[in-house]
Amino acid sequence: MLKNVQFRAVEQGSFKAEVRVTIGDIQINGFKVLQDDKGGLWVGAPSKSFQKKDGTTGYQSIVLFADPAKRQSFQEEVLAEYERFRTAEGKPPERPPAQASARPRTGVPAGA
Repeated sequence: MLKNVQFRAVEQGSFKAEVRVTIGDIQINGFKVLQDDKGGLWVGAPSKSFQKKDGTTGYQSIVLFADPAKRQSFQEEVLAEYERFRTAEGKPPERPPAQASARPRTGVPAGA
């Protein structure tokens, strides 16, 4: 599915890396590799923040996957590339490949 995946290491708490992907002739910036509280990695979709009526900040996904199976496949592909990126940078793996976060994600977690 992916033609090219590029990473910029961030390593700020649960935010591990910024991701740029190329799918066909379309390049999309703003994906994020994130780590949940159990150590599982997942890919957050690009989003924009907005102020809710109650004054808190909400997030709206910019990129949505209509098919959950394609979303899962995309996430697995990006996380595999992320581990290759970390290895090339001389860093240990974040997690064994079978331990990717199983929870489906649609964007950036609340409060992130």
